[in-house]
Amino acid sequence: MTHREKRNHDWLKANLRLAGLLAVVASFFFLSSLAVCGIAVWNSGGVSVVAFLCSAGLGMLACFIGYVAFTAKQGRIFLQDSELMVRIGPASIEKLPLDAVECFFLGSQPLDRSGDPVASEEAAFRVGTLVIRVAERYGHLASGRRGPWAGWGEG
Repeated sequence: MTHREKRNHDWLKANLRLAGLLAVVASFFFLSSLAVCGIAVWNSGGVSVVAFLCSAGLGMLACFIGYVAFTAKQGRIFLQDSELMVRIGPASIEKLPLDAVECFFLGSQPLDRSGDPVASEEAAFRVGTLVIRVAERYGHLASGRRGPWAGWGEG
């Protein structure tokens, strides 16, 4: 198998603008942590405890935001070998055999002002959804798992 055949094929890409913005913010905090250390060394000849803690805090914040940026860059739905990988959360992936997928279609969900699902006539707004129809013979795959971005419902 060549390198090209092993590669994942994205079917639904992530919002790369968000990932790029988060990467810029992470870089800013990382450079700020270096600047705090540099200024402390320049002014006093060493790093004080306060400057160290401030720099360490900024560095950890930069690492966290960098991880979020990396996660935000990952594809939402992609094909890997003969399985459809569906990202249902930042660190959760649901695997479906490609044979189990019947179709994709656009849907929408009515929500109230707090973001909870409601009846259509009570909705403050609607959000777009992507529905993946799974064949009934693969109903045993329904994990019941729910993530912040997806969940199983009626096959």
